[in-house]
Amino acid sequence: MHYFLLVTGNNVDKQMEPFWELDLSPEDRALDHRSQFIDETEELKQEYEKHKNEDWCSGFSFAQFCHEWNGSVACDPLLTFDGYDSARFGRYDNPNSKWDWYVVCDGDGRWDGLPLKDGNTAVSARKGDIDFSKLKSSYAVLHDGTWYDETSNEPRFWTKYLDISEKKRNAITANWRKNWKKITRSIPDNTMITAVDYHC
Repeated sequence: MHYFLLVTGNNVDKQMEPFWELDLSPEDRALDHRSQFIDETEELKQEYEKHKNEDWCSGFSFAQFCHEWNGSVACDPLLTFDGYDSARFGRYDNPNSKWDWYVVCDGDGRWDGLPLKDGNTAVSARKGDIDFSKLKSSYAVLHDGTWYDETSNEPRFWTKYLDISEKKRNAITANWRKNWKKITRSIPDNTMITAVDYHC
């Protein structure tokens, strides 16, 4: 899904970098400085017991099964497949991940950029030049290295979206709009703000 994001400051790419979803191979993801190991050993052992006698799994060690099943790697990414069945297996992921793709709004896409007090629009402008009365509340704000969004207090919200009632979703959205106003009002007028379209 695509969302509208406001990024403060001058270097959008540098500020977005910590929040990438790490579209990498399991091995490269394990070595990335943003990654943390998520231990799935017990769940994988249960799957191994279910499938170890099937033709495709015949002769596999537990370590080999983990890699074939879902690309899981050992907690030490340098371990090989042989002789490490006592290792912990799982996946490496960025716990702060927010996006897998983004682009600065150019006025020709889903969002028109930032409405200015002089009647024009821009993809980037000083906060004091933006007409916030005409600016649609963005889904997220990235300010001073902190990512604020509608789901900041709802971990893994979108993975459980269908389990949340419409009433609760509306309450979350209403609360975000209040927080959004507080956040944007706290930004100094001389701070640059850039409109970004991101996907997750």
